[in-house]
Amino acid sequence: MKRLKLLLLATTIVAIGLTTSCRKKKNEEAPKVDTQAQIEAKSKITGKWFIKKAVFTYPNTPEPVIYDHYDATQFYQFSSDGNLLISYEEKQGTFTYKFSEDASTLSIFNPHPNDVYKVKVLTATNLVIEKEHTIDPIMTEEITLSK
Repeated sequence: MKRLKLLLLATTIVAIGLTTSCRKKKNEEAPKVDTQAQIEAKSKITGKWFIKKAVFTYPNTPEPVIYDHYDATQFYQFSSDGNLLISYEEKQGTFTYKFSEDASTLSIFNPHPNDVYKVKVLTATNLVIEKEHTIDPIMTEEITLSK
């Protein structure tokens, strides 16, 4: 009888161990798959984009401030793996990026999403992104890039 109880206990322990080791942990999430819009946007944006123009519009200024004297050393280089190299007067370094599910916004991370841009134009050769700055200086920043 004692042997039967020990055998039953051992079988129960093994069954519980197998069940818990084979069960997917609740905290683990399956990796999210990109939406079709994200896949298409990422395929268009991959590559080196040269800055053509930056327009800063301030609420109390009648005319926007336009910068259009950029050279080939100022660019955004997007990789298909979500990495981004920026060589720009205002921002330098390596970042990561991600499109929203519908690809209407582009978030740039370093390491947090410190820049979220509205995607106004994204074709194989033209990219226009816009960001609303809500802290001083309050303004709208629009960057035009091309391949």
